[in-house]
Amino acid sequence: MVTGDDRPNGATDDELEPEEPPPESHEPLAPPPAEVAELARACIEFVKKATGMELDYTSETLPVLDHYVRTARDEVTGKAELLALVAAPVGAYLGEVARRKFAARWFAPPGEHRRFRLELGDVFLSTNPIGAAVEALLLDEAPAWGARFRLRPADEAIAEQALANLPEVDVEDYYAPSSRLETLEIVVEALVGQRLAKGDVEPDARFEEADYGWTRTEAIADAEGSGAGSA
Repeated sequence: MVTGDDRPNGATDDELEPEEPPPESHEPLAPPPAEVAELARACIEFVKKATGMELDYTSETLPVLDHYVRTARDEVTGKAELLALVAAPVGAYLGEVARRKFAARWFAPPGEHRRFRLELGDVFLSTNPIGAAVEALLLDEAPAWGARFRLRPADEAIAEQALANLPEVDVEDYYAPSSRLETLEIVVEALVGQRLAKGDVEPDARFEEADYGWTRTEAIADAEGSGAGSA
């Protein structure tokens, strides 16, 4: 029996349904933090109310989320508090799609959405999906929200090369949640390919929470340096 103290990340009973791990994962995924799960469910409800379509945590439904972001954009423009309220559910849902696809994990200090990180295990990469949602709503970069992929310095060039030959897209497509996931897929594939080519992959080797300490610190510094009150 799972007790409150045993629940991972403070998850509640209705968040403990088993999840199918990605094919490359050897362990079942733990539930997301309770706040993330609640925000993602709220996103599903908002999108269904606005579009009549129900999201299902698969990448195939992200174009529906793109549409929802487009319709919400005018409402949040110039309204920082409303922007954050809309971005949090959208980003949590986007992060949950990515988490399930890549067997990633959340770093999610309760209520501190600017500090949220999704951290991958098979490659060293972290990002803030809520920051990605903020940028999708603004159609502009928002450095204080930490959406930029954090990589090891040696991996930066690999990622840049993998993305260099992508066709140009308009700004709306560039920042769309579905495009963000596609970009993540490309970078992950390139980094895994590089590790395989170097013979640098052991079957059970994964990057753990302790490996990501410096990225969490840098993300906090970015938020503070950009001004916590700004988008």
